[in-house]
Amino acid sequence: MRIVAIDCGIKANIIRYFMTKGVELLLVPWDHDISKEQYDGLFVSNGPGDPTKCVATIKHLKAILDTPDCGETGKPVFGICMGNQLLALAAGCKTYKMKYGNRGANQPCIDTRTNRCYITAQHDGMLNVPSPARSPRGRPPPPRPRPLARGCPGPEKSGLGARMPEAPCRPAA
Repeated sequence: MRIVAIDCGIKANIIRYFMTKGVELLLVPWDHDISKEQYDGLFVSNGPGDPTKCVATIKHLKAILDTPDCGETGKPVFGICMGNQLLALAAGCKTYKMKYGNRGANQPCIDTRTNRCYITAQHDGMLNVPSPARSPRGRPPPPRPRPLARGCPGPEKSGLGARMPEAPCRPAA
């Protein structure tokens, strides 16, 4: 299995984790055109800064999300922390900085596929919110990713999945 990891400030432990799973990992810089790469899955890493400033990354991710290869039956796309924000922006969501954010250990998080609760460590100060669907030139709008996980008890995002369309970027409270 070959995974392309977009390096937006990836931590060494994430690379080590992928290696323990026996995947072939191609690490590319944040502004790399990933459309030319062959892969089985795409991972967008964490990193510092304002995700709205990574215009090149958002552009490349939008091109990937808009392909038939990245749909309900397509290749998995996953982002954590800033990578999650970049995927949300590429999918047409807006992001904003929360007043306090999610910080610390023992934060409950619900897997929306199974409704199972996991206890997680979080350090996040941003929130994804859907923007109104736009239909350029009469075409249907692209499907929106569905949240893979949500914060509990609040509606804060915890992860987006690009393989599950037709749901808002932020779950209802």
